[in-house]
Amino acid sequence: RGQAPQRRLPTMRDLPMLVFPPQPDPDVATDVAAHEWARAQAALEMARATQQPWHWCEGLQALARCQRDSGDAPAAEASLDHALAWAPLLGAVDLWVELLCERAELATATLLDARAPATDAELEDWLLARSCASDAAALASRSSDATREVAVLLRASALFDRLGQPVHAGALQARALGRQAEHASADGATPLPASQE
Repeated sequence: RGQAPQRRLPTMRDLPMLVFPPQPDPDVATDVAAHEWARAQAALEMARATQQPWHWCEGLQALARCQRDSGDAPAAEASLDHALAWAPLLGAVDLWVELLCERAELATATLLDARAPATDAELEDWLLARSCASDAAALASRSSDATREVAVLLRASALFDRLGQPVHAGALQARALGRQAEHASADGATPLPASQE
């Protein structure tokens, strides 16, 4: 396979256009959707006011979720790409990993058959999904707690499985179950079998 595309680091000039995203049609939007769009709007307004990368990342993540749920995958991809360009600079690993997983899942969702990309565009999405899943798995050990680490490893494992990479998927699942067992042993609890997670 080829190399994953490089992400461009945005500047603040790239971001003001995202402060006031289009709102959903009030005649078709559910109360939940309208609430989530309002939250994204508020987060981006805070980001514009503070000009803090942390707030931009959170606002862009919230916006991307709204865009994804409304069916606008290209806009969601752009929002997540902007957030991911800032995330490594913040030192907030949990947020960074969450963005990586969401970007990988979004890229995978665009593929007709994630196990066999048929076009150059699909191959690019496949490579990006694999790259993000790999980065998330590599960062898992730096999560804020063991529960988050296990969740990240299992999420990355599921992504590799969808991408037709069973060896990587199995290795990550084994790593997650091993970490879970270590955590349970330290707490004096019995870990659940994989089928009960």
